[in-house]
Amino acid sequence: MNKTKIMNRHVKPVMPKVFDEWYKDVIESYGGTNTRKTLSIAFNTLLTVESSIYDEFESSLKGWFVESDSIDDLDRISKCIDAIRYGYEVEE
Repeated sequence: MNKTKIMNRHVKPVMPKVFDEWYKDVIESYGGTNTRKTLSIAFNTLLTVESSIYDEFESSLKGWFVESDSIDDLDRISKCIDAIRYGYEVEE
């Protein structure tokens, strides 16, 4: 199966504004030629590093994760990964 067919199978997730702000902050701060890799590293860091070093956008996104119960939390993490991989729309 070619990449175009695979990409067409994935619908862009609708993400909250807090994700959009974090995403744009990462691109502005660290963006380069491989933005997907940069976003993936930044997202992994967000999930694994102590919260005391987070900036405002990271703290807000992390707060969005923990405001839900544990099952929703995993769904939200998966949704973020899909948004990094396939692009996303912002909630109105």
